[in-house]
Amino acid sequence: MSGPDIVRRYFAALDEGDTKAMPDLFALDSKTYRPELPEPLVGPEAMKLVVAMAGKIFSSFETTLIELIEDGDVIVARLRHDAVYRDKWRTRVGTFDVAGRPTSWEALALFRLRDGKIIEERVFRDELGMLLDVGALS
Repeated sequence: MSGPDIVRRYFAALDEGDTKAMPDLFALDSKTYRPELPEPLVGPEAMKLVVAMAGKIFSSFETTLIELIEDGDVIVARLRHDAVYRDKWRTRVGTFDVAGRPTSWEALALFRLRDGKIIEERVFRDELGMLLDVGALS
């Protein structure tokens, strides 16, 4: 599978809630950096939790890949997520009751690959904009 295909498969698994795909996509020593977490997630087992958590936070979740840029072992994905919150949303600035509210946000995700697996993911998104979008802040 090519680098872009691996990234596409990851986002398809995220949308589908397919936790079983994570060991095929992420190396055991992979690190995922997300803005809401103080420490990186390590390995496919941690990524299984991310995929499962998306299903708990959102009643629907869909990723649109806008652009994939490949440079050697690095893939940069420009994407949009469209989702509907299931219940409360816990953030770095508090917990907000956003049940049933639709939301959409764009993000950049930088992936580094080795031997056909993701060894690093760094997520960049506008969390303040996400909070404003659902009316959590005014």
